[in-house]
Amino acid sequence: MTQLGSVAVLDRLAHVSMRRDAPTLGDRLAALDRWVRDDLVTLEQDLAAIPKGARVVHAAAHHLLDLKGKHLRPTCVALASRFGVGPACHGLTPRARSLAVAVEMVHSATLLHDDVVDVAERRRGKPTACVVYGNAASIFAGDWLLVAALRRISQAGLPGLLDHMLDVIDQMIVAESFQLERRGVDSWQTGAGTREDYFAIAEGKTAALFRWAMIAGARAAELPVAAETALDRFGLHLGVAFQAVDDELDFGTSEATGKDPLVDLREGKLTFPIVVALEREPK
Repeated sequence: MTQLGSVAVLDRLAHVSMRRDAPTLGDRLAALDRWVRDDLVTLEQDLAAIPKGARVVHAAAHHLLDLKGKHLRPTCVALASRFGVGPACHGLTPRARSLAVAVEMVHSATLLHDDVVDVAERRRGKPTACVVYGNAASIFAGDWLLVAALRRISQAGLPGLLDHMLDVIDQMIVAESFQLERRGVDSWQTGAGTREDYFAIAEGKTAALFRWAMIAGARAAELPVAAETALDRFGLHLGVAFQAVDDELDFGTSEATGKDPLVDLREGKLTFPIVVALEREPK
């Protein structure tokens, strides 16, 4: 699988849209790419500059960070911080940059933990940190990234953002727990596995962090409440859509997705393809 950093994602999406006869979408994505390209280059430099440390937890954390992902959540911070007309909206300010790094650190922490829970062997086309360094190191690496992210958010000094992130982490944990309760064929056949269940899980474990990223960018840019509310709503829909697409990728090959195939299906997770299948064939 070809690895895409944040700089390449919008360009690739624009190219795909053009090929699929969606020129308007392609043009808009290309414009977004031009708008934030310099910001995303800066972001990748900031992520690379996260202190490496001398402990195995630092090595495990950087094992994942160095496997460049799509960086969609920090891209949301960059995009939201570009809206508006004040001086705080002219480029990716130091405060917005730090918040963008923080949200990627939180996301990376969840991936390190998820790979242990899922007994995953591949992530972004490479062996997972838990395979290379062991489960304990991977868990502690996630904890380290989470603490470092919360410290960055606190140092940004924007009212409410740290408490909001704590709420997001709580939502993610509760949603993962709810997904555990809805796991497996036996659970689905007793009526647990509805579309409402699925969206409750997706909104908690995925969309909540997208929403925070949009709000963080809006706060960094000192946007009005109406704009922040609109960006929050967009983050919700973007996060749910992202989760639905990610669920479909579980049925792809490891060469195409960079992850082990059918992990969610084997674990009995309530994913969007499963919801659709249950609606069509309840038994």
